[in-house]
Amino acid sequence: MSRVRRHAPEATEVRVLVRHEPPGALRVEGVNDGAGRPARRGGHGLLGMAERAAAVGGTVEAGPAAGRRRRVTAPLPLEPG
Repeated sequence: MSRVRRHAPEATEVRVLVRHEPPGALRVEGVNDGAGRPARRGGHGLLGMAERAAAVGGTVEAGPAAGRRRRVTAPLPLEPG
């Protein structure tokens, strides 16, 4: 929640979903209704998330969702490849 407050302080709704996706994957998704702030240099943000996901064979995708919402999705293997 602190990340949402930091990057989308005007958000009034936040949803986090974690689910098992056969065969052997975990999907983590966060959606909020804030506009988000522009990326800053030198931070870890999405780039850091993508690097950590890649280290275990996963990915991170971020972008707009329906309405004014923002979504970050990370499909991750339960066992690193």
